[in-house]
Amino acid sequence: MLTGTGSEMVAVDAMKAGAQDYQMKNRLQPEALHRALHAAVYKATADRLLARQHVELGRRKLFG
Repeated sequence: MLTGTGSEMVAVDAMKAGAQDYQMKNRLQPEALHRALHAAVYKATADRLLARQHVELGRRKLFG
């Protein structure tokens, strides 16, 4: 989540709601943004792979 305003409470709420990261625009550093984006893409890719493997495991149990 990238925001121009916010507080620690907003950050906590955003993370609880599923935000991968919380960055303030006025404190944003290029390397921090790069790390946050890389981590979010990595996690999304891993989540998709895990979901596919879960489906495949279910199929094997059903038809195996």
